[in-house]
Amino acid sequence: MSKGIVALCLIALLVFCPSTYAAWSFEAMGGSCAHLSLPLVIRQEGYPVIKHQATWGTHPFEEAPYYSWRVAKWEDDKSWEFELIHDKMILENPSGDIQHFEVSHGYNYLLVNRGCQRGQQVFRVGAGIILGHPETKVREKSHGDFRFLRGFYLSGIGAQAAAQHNIDIYGPVYGILEGKMTAAWARVPVAEGFADVPALAAHGLFGLGVRW
Repeated sequence: MSKGIVALCLIALLVFCPSTYAAWSFEAMGGSCAHLSLPLVIRQEGYPVIKHQATWGTHPFEEAPYYSWRVAKWEDDKSWEFELIHDKMILENPSGDIQHFEVSHGYNYLLVNRGCQRGQQVFRVGAGIILGHPETKVREKSHGDFRFLRGFYLSGIGAQAAAQHNIDIYGPVYGILEGKMTAAWARVPVAEGFADVPALAAHGLFGLGVRW
């Protein structure tokens, strides 16, 4: 896990190195998303493989709420960005062998984006890694670590495509309405095994930004 995070940080440093002619922005947003039902595959040592057509919920305003933040360096109408999307995946249709399954203290997207602004609209694509925090109970065996900054795993890869509309508020402060699609594949640990958790989701976000 540490090698992947170090590599991402090095990329971010190269992208966001200081520039005397660059503008910067910071944006923070809340919202929610809808996940497509996709197969959840669980493998545990000594047991048959579980293949379950999962229905996912987000519960965006409950514990560990859904959010996103983004910092960008602008040159004219183009940007390089680093974005965190704190997505949540909570299994809504557990089966007999799956008592509880969620990745809700983050199915976290850590993305490097390329953005392009056209008037009040911004369009972006991005790719990066998934940092997962699973809490599961499969075949009556629990897994999850809720201690501070524990229980996170470098889990997979993800990407996004997004469109944003900015609303002028006052000076450098502006409102944000954003829609995005994300796709990802992640492998997270469960007791005595692991689970493959693909994700395809549509997101709606709103928030505030500031540019300087």
